[in-house]
Amino acid sequence: MTVSAVYVDAWAAVTLDAKDGTPQRFGACLDDSVIPAAHRRRLGTFGRMAVSCGLSIAATDSSDLVFCSRYGDVDLAHKLVTEVVAGGLLSPAAFSLSVHNAVPGVMDLVRGSRAGHTAIAAGSQSLSAGLAEAWAKLVERPDDKIAFVYADCALPAIYQQFSEMKLGGTAVALTLSARKPVSTFGRFILERASPANMLDDPGSEELAGLLMQILGSVAGDASIRWRSRGLHWLFAAGADATD
Repeated sequence: MTVSAVYVDAWAAVTLDAKDGTPQRFGACLDDSVIPAAHRRRLGTFGRMAVSCGLSIAATDSSDLVFCSRYGDVDLAHKLVTEVVAGGLLSPAAFSLSVHNAVPGVMDLVRGSRAGHTAIAAGSQSLSAGLAEAWAKLVERPDDKIAFVYADCALPAIYQQFSEMKLGGTAVALTLSARKPVSTFGRFILERASPANMLDDPGSEELAGLLMQILGSVAGDASIRWRSRGLHWLFAAGADATD
Protein backbone atom coordinates (compact mmCIF):
# COMPACT_ATOMS: atom_id res chain seq x y z
CA MET A 1 0.00 0.00 0.00
CA THR A 2 1.11 3.57 -0.67
CA VAL A 3 1.07 5.75 2.43
CA SER A 4 0.63 9.43 1.57
CA ALA A 5 0.93 10.73 5.12
CA VAL A 6 1.48 9.53 8.68
CA TYR A 7 -0.70 11.21 11.30
CA VAL A 8 -0.02 12.02 14.94
CA ASP A 9 -2.97 10.84 17.04
CA ALA A 10 -1.38 11.67 20.42
CA TRP A 11 1.86 13.10 21.72
CA ALA A 12 3.83 13.53 24.91
CA ALA A 13 7.23 15.00 25.64
CA VAL A 14 9.56 15.83 28.52
CA THR A 15 12.78 17.82 28.75
CA LEU A 16 15.32 17.91 31.57
CA ASP A 17 17.09 21.07 32.69
CA ALA A 18 20.78 20.94 31.80
CA LYS A 19 21.88 22.10 35.30
CA ASP A 20 19.62 20.36 37.81
CA GLY A 21 17.66 17.84 35.75
CA THR A 22 14.28 19.41 36.56
CA PRO A 23 11.68 17.90 34.20
CA GLN A 24 9.26 19.95 32.14
CA ARG A 25 6.40 17.97 30.61
CA PHE A 26 4.40 18.71 27.48
CA GLY A 27 1.36 17.34 25.68
CA ALA A 28 -0.10 14.28 27.40
CA CYS A 29 3.09 13.48 29.33
CA LEU A 30 2.48 12.02 32.79
CA ASP A 31 4.96 11.95 35.65
CA ASP A 32 7.05 8.93 36.64
CA SER A 33 4.21 7.47 38.73
CA VAL A 34 2.71 6.11 35.51
CA ILE A 35 5.45 3.46 35.72
CA PRO A 36 4.61 0.69 38.22
CA ALA A 37 6.86 0.94 41.27
CA ALA A 38 8.49 -2.45 40.69
CA HIS A 39 9.81 -1.24 37.32
CA ARG A 40 10.34 2.40 38.31
CA ARG A 41 12.79 1.48 41.08
CA ARG A 42 15.04 -0.29 38.58
CA LEU A 43 15.19 2.57 36.08
CA GLY A 44 17.55 5.53 36.10
CA THR A 45 16.83 9.03 34.85
CA PHE A 46 17.01 8.08 31.16
CA GLY A 47 14.78 5.04 31.55
CA ARG A 48 12.15 6.81 33.66
CA MET A 49 12.03 9.74 31.25
CA ALA A 50 11.62 7.56 28.17
CA VAL A 51 9.21 5.01 29.66
CA SER A 52 6.93 7.56 31.35
CA CYS A 53 6.73 9.53 28.11
CA GLY A 54 5.97 6.41 26.08
CA LEU A 55 3.37 5.06 28.49
CA SER A 56 1.60 8.43 28.43
CA ILE A 57 0.49 7.76 24.85
CA ALA A 58 0.44 3.94 24.80
CA ALA A 59 -0.21 2.67 28.33
CA THR A 60 -2.82 0.01 27.57
CA ASP A 61 -2.68 -0.78 23.86
CA SER A 62 -0.57 -3.42 22.14
CA SER A 63 0.63 -1.29 19.22
CA ASP A 64 4.00 -1.99 17.64
CA LEU A 65 6.74 0.06 19.25
CA VAL A 66 9.63 1.93 17.61
CA PHE A 67 12.24 3.30 20.00
CA CYS A 68 15.20 5.42 18.91
CA SER A 69 18.08 7.00 20.75
CA ARG A 70 21.57 8.16 19.82
CA TYR A 71 23.23 7.16 23.06
CA GLY A 72 20.76 5.00 24.97
CA ASP A 73 21.44 4.86 28.72
CA VAL A 74 25.08 5.87 28.31
CA ASP A 75 25.33 7.02 31.93
CA LEU A 76 24.51 3.51 33.20
CA ALA A 77 26.80 1.92 30.60
CA HIS A 78 29.66 4.19 31.69
CA LYS A 79 29.13 3.28 35.35
CA LEU A 80 29.20 -0.43 34.51
CA VAL A 81 32.40 -0.13 32.47
CA THR A 82 34.03 1.91 35.22
CA GLU A 83 33.17 -0.77 37.79
CA VAL A 84 34.61 -3.50 35.59
CA VAL A 85 37.85 -1.55 35.00
CA ALA A 86 38.14 -1.09 38.76
CA GLY A 87 37.97 -4.86 39.20
CA GLY A 88 34.35 -5.07 40.30
CA LEU A 89 31.70 -7.51 39.14
CA LEU A 90 29.23 -6.68 36.39
CA SER A 91 25.67 -6.54 37.72
CA PRO A 92 23.41 -8.67 35.49
CA ALA A 93 20.37 -6.59 36.47
CA ALA A 94 22.12 -3.30 35.67
CA PHE A 95 23.53 -4.69 32.43
CA SER A 96 20.07 -5.77 31.27
CA LEU A 97 18.89 -2.16 31.65
CA SER A 98 21.91 -0.72 29.84
CA VAL A 99 21.23 -2.45 26.52
CA HIS A 100 19.63 -0.36 23.79
CA ASN A 101 16.27 -2.14 23.78
CA ALA A 102 15.77 -1.97 27.56
CA VAL A 103 13.33 0.95 27.35
CA PRO A 104 10.93 -0.63 24.83
CA GLY A 105 11.29 -3.90 26.74
CA VAL A 106 10.12 -2.29 29.97
CA MET A 107 7.30 -0.53 28.13
CA ASP A 108 6.10 -3.82 26.65
CA LEU A 109 6.27 -5.51 30.06
CA VAL A 110 4.14 -2.78 31.61
CA ARG A 111 1.66 -2.78 28.71
CA GLY A 112 1.54 -6.55 28.57
CA SER A 113 2.22 -6.26 24.85
CA ARG A 114 3.63 -9.04 22.69
CA ALA A 115 3.51 -7.06 19.46
CA GLY A 116 7.27 -6.61 19.47
CA HIS A 117 9.48 -3.58 19.22
CA THR A 118 12.37 -2.11 17.26
CA ALA A 119 15.27 -0.25 18.86
CA ILE A 120 17.30 2.08 16.64
CA ALA A 121 20.58 3.95 17.06
CA ALA A 122 21.62 6.04 14.05
CA GLY A 123 23.95 8.67 15.43
CA SER A 124 22.76 12.25 15.23
CA GLN A 125 19.99 11.13 12.84
CA SER A 126 18.41 8.65 15.25
CA LEU A 127 15.06 10.47 15.46
CA SER A 128 14.72 10.73 11.67
CA ALA A 129 15.77 7.10 11.27
CA GLY A 130 13.13 6.07 13.79
CA LEU A 131 10.46 7.95 11.85
CA ALA A 132 11.55 6.19 8.65
CA GLU A 133 11.24 2.83 10.42
CA ALA A 134 7.77 3.71 11.72
CA TRP A 135 6.71 4.80 8.22
CA ALA A 136 7.93 1.49 6.74
CA LYS A 137 5.96 -0.47 9.34
CA LEU A 138 2.80 1.47 8.51
CA VAL A 139 3.29 0.81 4.79
CA GLU A 140 3.40 -2.89 5.63
CA ARG A 141 0.46 -2.78 8.07
CA PRO A 142 -1.55 0.42 7.39
CA ASP A 143 -4.40 -0.51 9.74
CA ASP A 144 -2.08 -0.67 12.74
CA LYS A 145 -0.80 2.11 14.95
CA ILE A 146 2.81 2.70 15.96
CA ALA A 147 3.96 3.89 19.37
CA PHE A 148 7.07 5.95 18.59
CA VAL A 149 9.51 7.01 21.32
CA TYR A 150 12.70 9.04 21.01
CA ALA A 151 14.90 9.74 24.05
CA ASP A 152 18.41 10.94 24.86
CA CYS A 153 20.12 12.26 27.98
CA ALA A 154 23.25 14.37 28.28
CA LEU A 155 26.52 12.47 28.21
CA PRO A 156 28.48 11.87 31.43
CA ALA A 157 30.96 14.62 32.31
CA ILE A 158 33.93 12.63 30.96
CA TYR A 159 32.35 12.65 27.48
CA GLN A 160 30.98 16.21 27.47
CA GLN A 161 33.61 17.38 24.97
CA PHE A 162 31.94 15.14 22.38
CA SER A 163 28.38 16.26 23.15
CA GLU A 164 26.26 18.67 21.14
CA MET A 165 23.29 18.48 23.50
CA LYS A 166 22.06 21.65 25.18
CA LEU A 167 19.52 20.09 27.56
CA GLY A 168 19.91 17.48 30.26
CA GLY A 169 17.58 15.20 28.33
CA THR A 170 14.70 15.06 25.85
CA ALA A 171 12.03 12.45 25.19
CA VAL A 172 9.21 12.60 22.65
CA ALA A 173 6.47 9.99 22.20
CA LEU A 174 3.97 9.90 19.33
CA THR A 175 1.07 7.66 18.39
CA LEU A 176 1.36 7.33 14.60
CA SER A 177 -1.20 6.04 12.11
CA ALA A 178 -1.58 5.84 8.34
CA ARG A 179 -5.36 6.23 8.51
CA LYS A 180 -6.49 9.84 8.85
CA PRO A 181 -8.20 10.25 12.24
CA VAL A 182 -11.16 12.52 12.97
CA SER A 183 -8.74 14.93 14.63
CA THR A 184 -4.97 15.01 14.50
CA PHE A 185 -2.10 16.96 15.98
CA GLY A 186 -0.25 16.93 12.66
CA ARG A 187 1.08 14.83 9.83
CA PHE A 188 4.40 13.70 8.41
CA ILE A 189 4.88 13.62 4.64
CA LEU A 190 7.78 12.34 2.56
CA GLU A 191 8.34 14.83 -0.25
CA ARG A 192 10.02 14.21 -3.58
CA ALA A 193 11.21 17.78 -4.05
CA SER A 194 13.95 19.46 -2.04
CA PRO A 195 12.85 23.04 -1.24
CA ALA A 196 15.49 25.63 -0.44
CA ASN A 197 14.17 26.14 3.11
CA MET A 198 14.86 22.56 4.21
CA LEU A 199 17.09 21.94 7.22
CA ASP A 200 20.06 19.73 6.45
CA ASP A 201 20.39 16.70 8.74
CA PRO A 202 19.19 18.38 11.96
CA GLY A 203 20.38 16.57 15.07
CA SER A 204 17.84 14.58 17.04
CA GLU A 205 17.69 16.97 20.00
CA GLU A 206 17.17 19.97 17.70
CA LEU A 207 14.54 18.16 15.65
CA ALA A 208 12.72 16.95 18.76
CA GLY A 209 12.55 20.53 20.03
CA LEU A 210 11.15 21.80 16.73
CA LEU A 211 8.53 19.06 16.60
CA MET A 212 7.49 19.86 20.17
CA GLN A 213 7.10 23.54 19.27
CA ILE A 214 4.86 22.67 16.33
CA LEU A 215 2.80 20.11 18.24
CA GLY A 216 2.20 22.64 20.99
CA SER A 217 1.59 25.55 18.63
CA VAL A 218 -1.53 27.54 19.49
CA ALA A 219 -1.75 28.95 15.96
CA GLY A 220 -1.92 25.46 14.50
CA ASP A 221 -0.34 26.42 11.17
CA ALA A 222 3.34 25.76 11.83
CA SER A 223 5.46 23.39 9.78
CA ILE A 224 9.02 22.22 9.30
CA ARG A 225 10.92 20.68 6.41
CA TRP A 226 14.17 18.77 6.69
CA ARG A 227 16.29 16.26 4.84
CA SER A 228 17.95 13.26 6.44
CA ARG A 229 19.93 10.57 4.65
CA GLY A 230 18.23 11.08 1.32
CA LEU A 231 14.68 11.48 2.66
CA HIS A 232 12.85 14.81 2.46
CA TRP A 233 10.44 15.30 5.35
CA LEU A 234 7.59 17.70 6.02
CA PHE A 235 5.77 17.94 9.32
CA ALA A 236 2.72 20.21 9.47
CA ALA A 237 0.65 21.03 12.54
CA GLY A 238 -2.96 19.96 13.00
CA ALA A 239 -4.62 22.89 11.24
CA ASP A 240 -2.69 22.06 8.06
CA ALA A 241 -3.02 18.30 8.40
CA THR A 242 -5.60 17.78 5.66
CA ASP A 243 -5.24 15.95 2.37
